Amino acid sequence: MQCYSWEKGKVSPGIEITIDKSRGPVVLLGEEGLGRWLEKVELFWRDPPEIESGMVHQAHPVTITAGSCKQQFYALAKPSDDADCRVLVRIKTRWSGYLGTHGKWETIFGAPKTLAAGYGAHGVFRQRSGTWRDGIVLMSPKDVVCVIPEGEYDTEKYVLYLTKAGVVKSTTLSEYVYQNVSDQDMV
Repeated sequence: MQCYSWEKGKVSPGIEITIDKSRGPVVLLGEEGLGRWLEKVELFWRDPPEIESGMVHQAHPVTITAGSCKQQFYALAKPSDDADCRVLVRIKTRWSGYLGTHGKWETIFGAPKTLAAGYGAHGVFRQRSGTWRDGIVLMSPKDVVCVIPEGEYDTEKYVLYLTKAGVVKSTTLSEYVYQNVSDQDMV
């Protein structure tokens, strides 16, 4: 599967990898602190994906079950099927920290699946500051996601979708509606 990242209205290829002191290479989602949640997505130790210039460009999510309570989480592995037309998209809704605003994403069409997510916030208290969500979403053809960045009047809603060529595109919600992108460019 191809990997992409969405931030501030733009899609870029790859998902950033950070070296964690205890876990090795991971994807850090969100941040640590009061009213925040830092999620670490590890690379699958048996068959990790390739890292190029600190980015993973192709990966496959692997379900890991741990502990007596059978807790499940995901790790990123080397792609196992070249014909898989799904993609992994890291969505980071951090934009501008207006009080009481919350960045998130919602499904418009299809069944995209959030594999892992963390949260970040501006200011000391989460309830009084802007918060943002940061996660990895598994998207299939015809899945459409609405991204609502944190912020007030200076941010617009965005739409993520796959083109016929299998590339993730980002457009504003108003452009998506007015240009009828769903009929022209989607799979």
